[in-house]
Amino acid sequence: MFQTKIVRKILIAYVFVLLFQGISLSHEDILHYGDVKIIVPNPYTEGTNPAFPDQKGYVAGTNVYDDTGKYQRFDFYSSNYVIGAVVYFGYKEIDTSGIADTINIVLRDMSNNSLNGVYGPGEEILASSTVTLDQMDTTGAGNYILFDTPVQMGGDDFFADSFFIGIEWQLTDHLDTFALFSDSTGGGLGDGANRAWEKFNDESYNDFGCVVNPSYCWDYDIDLWIGAVHTDELFSKEPQVLYPGSIKLNSVYPNPFNPSTTISFEIDRSEDLEISIYDLMGKRVRDLSKANFNAGNHYIKWNGKSNDFRFLTSGTYIVEIRSEKFSLTKKIILLK
Repeated sequence: MFQTKIVRKILIAYVFVLLFQGISLSHEDILHYGDVKIIVPNPYTEGTNPAFPDQKGYVAGTNVYDDTGKYQRFDFYSSNYVIGAVVYFGYKEIDTSGIADTINIVLRDMSNNSLNGVYGPGEEILASSTVTLDQMDTTGAGNYILFDTPVQMGGDDFFADSFFIGIEWQLTDHLDTFALFSDSTGGGLGDGANRAWEKFNDESYNDFGCVVNPSYCWDYDIDLWIGAVHTDELFSKEPQVLYPGSIKLNSVYPNPFNPSTTISFEIDRSEDLEISIYDLMGKRVRDLSKANFNAGNHYIKWNGKSNDFRFLTSGTYIVEIRSEKFSLTKKIILLK
């Protein structure tokens, strides 16, 4: 429950910025690689290597062998705006100090310099968001994190626009660890794309697949279970003019939303209106109101449930406000 509140605060704050700037989202999706979501153990499992006596056996977090970041590469073949990330933790441990590590979820460009013919994360951070480890969900449900700014990627059918989403932390005098989900249990089980990388305290990068440094690597061809949240279009909202007998849809806020959103609209005279929610297949999933509304501003809340009071799945839905002469629709996004 605490995690849900944290993510919702980040989400609402970000959407507020978009609305304040006169920008809204057209369509949102999440890209990730991999087929089977599991925990990959660290080779330096606690108690098995005397050189690393405090290693907890997980792939990330403050530790004694000085890694400070884990990254997943993404390849976009169309123009998209990256607006956030979904990260999946299966375990976390905050040491006896009780001070949770600060974690930065970052969007980095791809380096212009190759390392043994492969390209790792670049030096420039294009966008980021900061959380603390104690806020993170560890059930595998995922943590939805929105970046401080949307970043446009410009791939096409022939060339990918590649970037990295990573989790970074500072080395401290206490040991906090967390486990990242991935799609492999060992070397040779990935798809050969070599998308997973890590960063060390000396600012150097190394790939998991042992191309950069064969003598010091994981030898895991894996994909970290990190999702890139993207939208195909950000567009400026043009002001609406309220014509006689028409409907003005002021806002649907928040959008995206979880667990509820409020539809704000205005009419200039008394009208009989139907307010409904449809899925993208055109099926009406919720009748919100069918009544006579007086002239003025009105607010209708939707809790993400269908007509039979079941919670609907994540996805894009359509709000329709219909009168005898006018019909107005807007896309909204339900996130879980």
